[in-house]
Amino acid sequence: NEVALNQVLVRFGDDETTARVVAAVQAEGSCWAGATVWQGQSAMRLSVSSWATTDADIERALAAICAAAKRTAGQV
Repeated sequence: NEVALNQVLVRFGDDETTARVVAAVQAEGSCWAGATVWQGQSAMRLSVSSWATTDADIERALAAICAAAKRTAGQV
């Protein structure tokens, strides 16, 4: 059985900004991203584990995450 990475952690500078981006992505609703702590720092956790996930789903999720990061970047 070939093992593939299906979880990714992303951080947006600091804990507060990361938490705001996670909350914005969750509120937007086109994908789900969870908050986590890794090595003492907040991060966004993304998982892709469904056989039904398409390239278009990934593009939509990426666009939502990038838009949330841009919106929240100046709120520190």
